[in-house]
Amino acid sequence: MADPIEHVVVLVLENQSFDRLVGLTPGVDGVNPQVPRSNPDSEHNTTIPQNLATAATGYHPARMDFDPKHDYDDVRQQIQGPCAGFVDNFVQNYRTGNPREIMAYYDADYLPVLNALATQFVVCDCWFCSLPGPT
Repeated sequence: MADPIEHVVVLVLENQSFDRLVGLTPGVDGVNPQVPRSNPDSEHNTTIPQNLATAATGYHPARMDFDPKHDYDDVRQQIQGPCAGFVDNFVQNYRTGNPREIMAYYDADYLPVLNALATQFVVCDCWFCSLPGPT
């Protein structure tokens, strides 16, 4: 019997978090707006929760003005805790940035094509890179 799978498509969206792009997709281990995850901001002695990316949050939702650092030492800091160092790393690297940006996620309607793909095809959540470092 012939293999029924004809094509495999891998969509790689570099430097954007899973939660940011498809975290609201039904059935994935992503964002729960009623109980958002958070990261500590040690420098300002506060906690930054996941938040909906909108212009009202003080940064432009259509782009990330500050690309998360992805060198080995930065990634190690980001995933410590587990995954509790994103805000601290962001604050250390981007003094003029808004730390809410690194914890933001998009509403499904904001990315209609990606949302359609995510709801119609397989989404691999809980899949991680084997090497914490740059591409």
